[in-house]
Amino acid sequence: MPSRLRVAVILLLSMAQACSDGGAALSSGKGPQSGDALVRSEAFLDPEPQLRLATHLLGEGPKRVAGGQFAAEQVAHGDGALRSLALEGGAGLDPVWSPFIEERADAKDAPKDKNNNGTNYDETLAMLREQYVFRSNGKLPKGLTPSMLLPSLIPARLAKKPTGRKDLAGLRLTAIAGRLREATIGSQGLLIESLVMRATILLREGRGDLYGKTPEDGMLGLLLLEQAVAAESMLMHKLSYDGRTLGSFADPANYDPKTLPRIFSTRLSFELSAGGKGLPPKLQGIVVRDRGTNLRDQARLLKGFAALGKLASKQQKNPLLRRLFEGDPFGKRPGIGSTSSGNEQHKGTKGPSADDVSWDRQIKGLLGAWCSSCHTTVFKNANFSVASYESTLFGGDHRETNPTVVKGNSKASLLWQVLDRDRTPIARRMPLNSALSQVEIDLVADWIDQGALRKDPGRKEVVISPGRDGAVVVLKNLVAFHLDEDSGALVDRAYIDSRADLVRPGPAGEMLSALSAMRTALPEIQESEKLLRDYALFLARKFVAADGSVHESYILSRAEASHARAPLGAAASLMAGLLAAHDTLILSELLGSAEAIGEHLLANFVDEDGRLRNFARSEYRRITPDTLAAVLDAFAAWYRLRKTDRIKANYVRIYALHKKAGMVLAEWPDAGEAFGDGNEDSDGDRVPEVGHNMLPALFASALENRSAILGVGVPQRRVHWASDVLPVLLPHCANCHFGGNLRGDFAMDSYQDLFRGGEARDRTKIIVPGRAQESFLYLKLVRRFPPFGAQMPLEGPPLSPALREMVRQWIQQGAIRD
Repeated sequence: MPSRLRVAVILLLSMAQACSDGGAALSSGKGPQSGDALVRSEAFLDPEPQLRLATHLLGEGPKRVAGGQFAAEQVAHGDGALRSLALEGGAGLDPVWSPFIEERADAKDAPKDKNNNGTNYDETLAMLREQYVFRSNGKLPKGLTPSMLLPSLIPARLAKKPTGRKDLAGLRLTAIAGRLREATIGSQGLLIESLVMRATILLREGRGDLYGKTPEDGMLGLLLLEQAVAAESMLMHKLSYDGRTLGSFADPANYDPKTLPRIFSTRLSFELSAGGKGLPPKLQGIVVRDRGTNLRDQARLLKGFAALGKLASKQQKNPLLRRLFEGDPFGKRPGIGSTSSGNEQHKGTKGPSADDVSWDRQIKGLLGAWCSSCHTTVFKNANFSVASYESTLFGGDHRETNPTVVKGNSKASLLWQVLDRDRTPIARRMPLNSALSQVEIDLVADWIDQGALRKDPGRKEVVISPGRDGAVVVLKNLVAFHLDEDSGALVDRAYIDSRADLVRPGPAGEMLSALSAMRTALPEIQESEKLLRDYALFLARKFVAADGSVHESYILSRAEASHARAPLGAAASLMAGLLAAHDTLILSELLGSAEAIGEHLLANFVDEDGRLRNFARSEYRRITPDTLAAVLDAFAAWYRLRKTDRIKANYVRIYALHKKAGMVLAEWPDAGEAFGDGNEDSDGDRVPEVGHNMLPALFASALENRSAILGVGVPQRRVHWASDVLPVLLPHCANCHFGGNLRGDFAMDSYQDLFRGGEARDRTKIIVPGRAQESFLYLKLVRRFPPFGAQMPLEGPPLSPALREMVRQWIQQGAIRD
């Protein structure tokens, strides 16, 4: 084949494979130079890595390392990304539907529903924002679409290059109802941390008793902090999991994981429904996609809680910041009333007593356990969902002729009729092929007869201490579910009822940084110090080899480290974590291990021009915002201790090169813009510079080399179920096999479900550990005509060679859960 034709074929294959992975090319801005091996990934953008990178850029690291104009650019990038995602993106749930607003809407002095759209939530949020105007003397910005709670993927239309300012509005995202979205619990933690970090800087300086150096700064800081408080409220009131259903912590300050364990599950899916007249889409329901709890997510939660706890601490010395949580405007809410709480007493029902039954306390868990396999927003039989209080009362197909719940009259309620065993139901008896006990049926009847209360009126209202209570919960769960007491290590992954055995350096490094942040922010929680000390010493002694390389994993039961070496991001995260632990504990052993890693990174992972390799001495490159953030964290912390020109030069080169290659929709000085001159479009190309609240300053989902896009050069290392295989399967298989979907009688919600198999379980084995070619799962992914059925994914293009190879390697290595 002629060389030109060969090149053309390779390019066509690359383009075709990119299309199969979804998304348009992220081609705007200054990309890699001609002949450069690095290209931008065409995948959708994930807010979580963007938030991690923004968190670094908004921190103290850039100022300490580079300072001046270079640091100003980094802050502009972080600030632009945060504003775009949090206040203009519309990529998740709007705070108007958060428990933070719900609680205030339930207060006795809450505003009424003035516009008759069925809720006073919008009036309550508007009243709160009137306080922002009063306290900042600023105006609410136009085009405000703050929808980052439970953030989901950012569509590829952000890749469209604008030709003028009018085009920019078309690039903004809008929250679309009806589509199933996914979120990790760690994204909530990163969201809180980055928002609190930026809000603190904007609000700590004021004009007398007004917030912010300028009215605009004050308003922006209050809006960002609103998001952080709403995210924490969502976590503490909606997203804790007890093994059956999502709910809230009754008393987080006195939480005991031994008596009533609740965890923050790794991965969730949710659906938005039309919010009503003048309202954004609201949360229809949340489903747990991954019932596990892993260290990376817990670390990000802990850092977010610690940042908020430090800001809201009673020991806060800055009077402006201290006032924020003393009722102005994020402090203790007014007394709880019953304006829209669902606790309205039906005429003829008995009043509250010690025997009251409520949705939150009993019925939510009962229906979730028995009915959620058929009646959620994901798998909605008869158009009926028990995912929320509202959807249960709304009913399904029979709502017009036979209401699901008639408050005060269980006998007239379809819900009780289909459960009761002593009468013939109008529809089929529920649950299918099973039955509730008489005690449970009577409980449902009592709930309806008492007025179908949402909240227990006799239950003590617990006011959550911002940040602190969440940090305490995470810390207690770490000890209860993750700690290996013999070694002092925290295992990378655990379920409520089982433990893992594998420790990995990437999540471990993030956890060290989080525990260090908690120790600094909340020193009164003394239990964190011993946990941090034992864990840091274990990692320094077991993971760092004599040459500074980092072991890829460590198996506790065998007391054995992997011979494979960790990739760049994991090694850098461990380095940053050890430096943070040293900064907190002052242990020379930790510093020595961290510096050994740093020298190894410079020798093996960084080219002369600053380009990063993901694996030592390898041409395989795939640099994500997560990886870049880990490296920058590590080098900034190292420079803080040593302040050498060599460390500084490498930090600057690494960021400058990858910013230039990977920035999306962001105009920078090296692209011809005069940065910071007061004119956001000084070069006149109609594309504003980054940080001016117009273009999102986002990093590409990854920088990859072309061989990786074609499926060549996938690294030979241990492949993990949680961090590698599950993220591959979820976007391609979710519609048919996750969240209650049982197409072909096959579920993939958990590791155990995966091995159960589907309809062909009697004829073949879904997975044969160590033998990918005998595993039905792998054959369904790679063969055009598998032994049974069709190739998967059924309604989409086949997986890319790289993704198939990831699954193959996992099976060949034993298909272990870690």
